[in-house]
Amino acid sequence: MDRRKFTRRHLIFYLRIFDENNILLGYLLDISEGGILMMSESEIPEGRKLKLSIKLPKEINEGDTLHFTGLVKRVNKDINENFYDIGIEILEKDKNYAEILHKLVDFCGFFK
Repeated sequence: MDRRKFTRRHLIFYLRIFDENNILLGYLLDISEGGILMMSESEIPEGRKLKLSIKLPKEINEGDTLHFTGLVKRVNKDINENFYDIGIEILEKDKNYAEILHKLVDFCGFFK
């Protein structure tokens, strides 16, 4: 049984996720209004609060960057054991987050 409040959308291609120091942390696997799933080579501890950004394709908001703060809620080994799947709850987000989410769904070919 799926207990999510928001519908997750899965990506056909991965967007890069950076920390507040512009260091690549991982790649966006799926996204909703309430959170993201990121694939990373680094294990990030549950409970850690992160300031993150996603560089958008130029076709979305002219290649703007989406900024948000998230809380790591779960960490699991990926099918590929060199990576971790990291579930992040979004705590604070850009005011245009929902609008950009819909543009990503349309542009990137997300599916349910």
